[in-house]
Amino acid sequence: MKKVFFTLAAVMAVLMLAVGCSAPKAAGSSVSLDIPATWDKIENGVELNMMQALDETTLPAMYPELDLTKVAAYSVHMAMINIRAEEIAIVEAKSAQDVESVKKALEARLAALDQQWSQYLPDQYEFVKAASVKTNGNYVYLAVGENAEAIEKIITDSFTTK
Repeated sequence: MKKVFFTLAAVMAVLMLAVGCSAPKAAGSSVSLDIPATWDKIENGVELNMMQALDETTLPAMYPELDLTKVAAYSVHMAMINIRAEEIAIVEAKSAQDVESVKKALEARLAALDQQWSQYLPDQYEFVKAASVKTNGNYVYLAVGENAEAIEKIITDSFTTK
């Protein structure tokens, strides 16, 4: 009986020592997101209508408030036809100081979508009203459309801690 007690006590002491020596996670620890891989997961995991990718020549027209000098990487796709309120934007800000600027640009785009769709196709407007801009670390994202919740889940599940 004494052997069992001492063995159990030794195991408990080792476990407490291991837990006590482990490094705590820093609050607000930095995250990483592989944007192209995340887009592939979205494209393969969610039913999307025909989408077109915006590039450095087309992005400023749709996101005029987005300062590309504050952007490290992005993937922005929108419906190719104007009867669908579908848009997915994932943007990595260059620094923590740039996140607010990027967030405001995506919020401005969402406000423009709200204005555009409020007078056109009520069923599509519901998707715009349900959308919101979200952030995680230096990443800012927006998903508008019928499958926005599933898209947001793919994005959030794709984040990794550095």
